[in-house]
Amino acid sequence: MSTDSHFPSGAGRPPRLSRQLALWSAVLALLITAAIVLTSGLTASRTLEGQIGRSLAELAEQSTRRLDDGLAERYREIRLLSLRRDLFDPAAPAATQQLLEQLQNGYKNYAWIGVTDLNGRVLAATQGILTGVDVSKRPWWSNALNGKNLGDVHDAKLLAAKLPYQAGEPWRFVDVAFTYKNQAGVDAGVVGAHLSWSWAREVQKSIFANADADMHIESLVLSDTNTVLLGPKDLLGKSLQLRSVRAAGGKKSGYVVEIWPDGASYLVGYSQVRGFDQIEGMGWKILLRQRLDEAYQPVRQMQLHAALIGSAVAVLFALSSWLLARRITRPLSQLADAAKRIRFDHSEPLQSGPRTYREVGEMSDAFASLIENLQNKESELRKLNATLESRVAERTAALEQSEMRLRTIADNMPVLIGYINAQTEYEFCNATYQTWFKRPVTEILQRKVAEVVNPATYASIAPYLQAALAGRRMTFEAEQAAGTDLRYLRSTYLPERDRSGAVVGVYILVIDITEQKRAERTLEHNACHDVLTGLPNRAVLMSHLDKTLALSARHLGTCAVMFLDIDRFKSINDSYGHEVGDKVLVQFSQRLRTVMREADLLARLGGDEFVVVATELPSGPIGAINFAQRIIDQFRSPLVVDGVSYDVRTSIGIAINDGMNESKEVWLRRADQALYSAKAAGRNTIHMAVDLVT
Repeated sequence: MSTDSHFPSGAGRPPRLSRQLALWSAVLALLITAAIVLTSGLTASRTLEGQIGRSLAELAEQSTRRLDDGLAERYREIRLLSLRRDLFDPAAPAATQQLLEQLQNGYKNYAWIGVTDLNGRVLAATQGILTGVDVSKRPWWSNALNGKNLGDVHDAKLLAAKLPYQAGEPWRFVDVAFTYKNQAGVDAGVVGAHLSWSWAREVQKSIFANADADMHIESLVLSDTNTVLLGPKDLLGKSLQLRSVRAAGGKKSGYVVEIWPDGASYLVGYSQVRGFDQIEGMGWKILLRQRLDEAYQPVRQMQLHAALIGSAVAVLFALSSWLLARRITRPLSQLADAAKRIRFDHSEPLQSGPRTYREVGEMSDAFASLIENLQNKESELRKLNATLESRVAERTAALEQSEMRLRTIADNMPVLIGYINAQTEYEFCNATYQTWFKRPVTEILQRKVAEVVNPATYASIAPYLQAALAGRRMTFEAEQAAGTDLRYLRSTYLPERDRSGAVVGVYILVIDITEQKRAERTLEHNACHDVLTGLPNRAVLMSHLDKTLALSARHLGTCAVMFLDIDRFKSINDSYGHEVGDKVLVQFSQRLRTVMREADLLARLGGDEFVVVATELPSGPIGAINFAQRIIDQFRSPLVVDGVSYDVRTSIGIAINDGMNESKEVWLRRADQALYSAKAAGRNTIHMAVDLVT
């Protein structure tokens, strides 16, 4: 009788396990490898494409910031120049010309700087160009009289004809102009400067100084009417209507892929000049374009390498799976043959053949006692079922009592105690949630964390939740919204794992440390600031001087220390009392703050002594004197304390450091002695230290 006679008549024989296992292992290996390579390749490609686009957008943003910063610096320089009451003395026009040429020498892109009278006649100018010429018809002159101090890019044939020949492109200018007053405080004319448009090209070159020369990135500057001011020669003067131009016009930065008028596809980073301080920008748009095939060349290379490596891995994986399947199933085939023989002859003992694997041998031994064990287990199961229900009832009652105790403890603690599952849904929260979030606990349970807290709070805690769900214990402090209140909280997220080690949820413990943080901030502020004026104290000043000396040593601009105090302040204290004196000090410090720039430091040493540390001053010592003069000008009007006016003046001693090797103590001492010299000169004046103090 055939060993295969148990199959129904007409039915085909089932396939062998070894063949099926080998076939499906190979197919599965190919599919998994292909899926991994395809998914990782697409993800990496998109990530790399985004990185390339963002880098181009960042370069465009850097260009706009540099253009804004450069134009802002020129605007402030000419504005400060216009505030000088001694800008033009009819008896000494050469002094004005010398001052203008010093300013031009300090910044080479000033093509021309001039001073006119109220009729538009040039009184003094750099290199004497246009001196005596009537410029009242020029837009920059009339705009300055009307309060418009910046002019867009334009040609100036009258001035260009008198300037040196400039190779490569004609002269084009950006205007900065202000009215100025004479010693009597009356409008006397206009001071204006023509900034060479080559400045914008130098800015673009500096942005790409460290870029790869093979990137072939082209930069364009467009006017507010979308006309190309700077860029490839074939586009100069043309108006562009592109998606990137429209996006930049919304004062946004970013990147797009688009087709240009030449029919080629480009990756384009864009940005727009935004202006500075309270001054509207010129509306210039910055575009950086790179041909798409060049920009995304690293992506294409990565995709090709991933495809080749993935194909090789898939073939090796499939071959290994086939060989392993045949080796694994060989002992099972031998055991199956022995089992079929026992089916027709029950007296024949089970012979498994060579025990290639221990598991196969154990399976052979287990067959003999399997039926006997099943009978014994069935008897034991009947006995166990008889007592199972009573045990379950007892255990359930004990768990309910334990849970009630834990709930009572948790609900009476002034902290948030909660538990969320792997889907970030609340499965437990104590009564404190109801107190903080002003909503019943029943409305919180079974809802996601993102639905309970406000969006801003969720955005701040989401990274920590994800880390906890990934298996890391997280503890952090942050200022967050708890219901309608803003609290400073310390949060701890503790992952819960199942027996396999997988994270199934997170325990949450949140403690309100708002009062502790407020006390710490108060102590920290009081340690570094003057109690009366709120200004930085001596400790902050000395630390800041170390940083300033390091900057000066790297030749990053002129730095100055200015010592100043209130002239005859002792008489105010003696005549009106220390309470009034303190109020005068507070108002004095407030006026000083209005003159300070963002990079400057104003500190109070004690009494009526104040120190200003100014960095990156334009025009060297002249810039420091101009800065000090603005301080003195702030006190031309009296201070008003409790309705009473006090005529307060100040004297200032200045010490310059242009990279010289001296200690901060010597630098301060030079400024202090300069202040004494200013006092000796009659007060309400400025004195600059010249020699080092030994």
